[in-house]
Amino acid sequence: MPKLRVHNLAISLDGYAAGPDQSPDDPLGIGGPRLHSWAFETRTGRRMLGEEGGDDGVDDQFMALGDAEIGATIMGRNMFGPFRGPWADENWTGWWGPNPPYHHPVFVLTHHPRPSIPMEGGTTFHFVSDGIESALAQALEAADGADVRIGGGPATIQQYLRAGLIDELHVAIVPILLGAGERLFDDLGNAPDGYECMDLASSTSVAHVRLARTKGWSPTLGWSGGDITMTDAAGASAAVQAALIPMRFELTIDGHSLAVFSGLGGISSAVGIADTVSSSPTETILKKLPGRRIPPTVTLKRGMTRNIEMAAWHELVILGDIVAARKSCSLTMFNVTGDPVARYHLTDAWPQQIDVGVAEPSGILTETVTMTCDFIQRVSV
Repeated sequence: MPKLRVHNLAISLDGYAAGPDQSPDDPLGIGGPRLHSWAFETRTGRRMLGEEGGDDGVDDQFMALGDAEIGATIMGRNMFGPFRGPWADENWTGWWGPNPPYHHPVFVLTHHPRPSIPMEGGTTFHFVSDGIESALAQALEAADGADVRIGGGPATIQQYLRAGLIDELHVAIVPILLGAGERLFDDLGNAPDGYECMDLASSTSVAHVRLARTKGWSPTLGWSGGDITMTDAAGASAAVQAALIPMRFELTIDGHSLAVFSGLGGISSAVGIADTVSSSPTETILKKLPGRRIPPTVTLKRGMTRNIEMAAWHELVILGDIVAARKSCSLTMFNVTGDPVARYHLTDAWPQQIDVGVAEPSGILTETVTMTCDFIQRVSV
């Protein structure tokens, strides 16, 4: 399922993602370039400038992830240029020269329509004047199954956070104080609720925090899509509604939430086939009748977290304490608004296997739990 992602968003210790007083001479605001100097010390950053060399450590790894599996970019008008109001200079084609570093469609949010601008290297700037949902719908269609990245600036990211549309948010915390500018996390209300830290790493230059949504939210709390995926009144296109309705799966035992997963497989209710033979003086009749219930095997997948309750449960199985290991539990499926839409009861379930892997090409560490149970039954929510 395509995701909406933010990567390499540099902020200062006092929370500013851009300096004040943006102008053609200060495209990142006064002091803003200090937020990004670390990026251009990396191999990926140097390559963007057409240069060789650069560091290939943790900073470079996060830089490279920002381009992995991205098929389109959304940005605000301030990121595209320093001008406000109607387009006084339609010769302006961005800060990046004739060959911008995107090499895919870029959708620029603006209140003032403008014809699209094709550039060298595969970048085309499209100008969207009918809202963030429309920009996302167009970007998802252009990305053709790949993810969409929000390039910035801070105000644009805030809009998508408030709407509950961002799936992953990577923030690079730079150890400087700007004192003024555009802050990222102001006036968000409850929008940050429901995110969990998936990665925390640091170099000598910057600390990286990657946040991802780990549970269903209500529209006001910022799950993917909010009203725009559930009601036609918000004006979202079918492309947004189809692409932004991932489910979340919560495993509970006796009302206690054990873990939340983003991937699910193996939910099935099946019985075997019993062959019976009856005969008469004139013929032999073979009949296939329902046999015994087939125990299901359920697989659940999530990004690696610090939660070890599943591992502790699996340890009971390894130690042979099957009486303690066999637990009846519930698996609840939540839709994009955070409402439960289905629930299954697993009788005498136990985790048969836990696999840890790395999702390519993102490099995200994942945990897959394979569970077996005596039988599974759908119950009322």
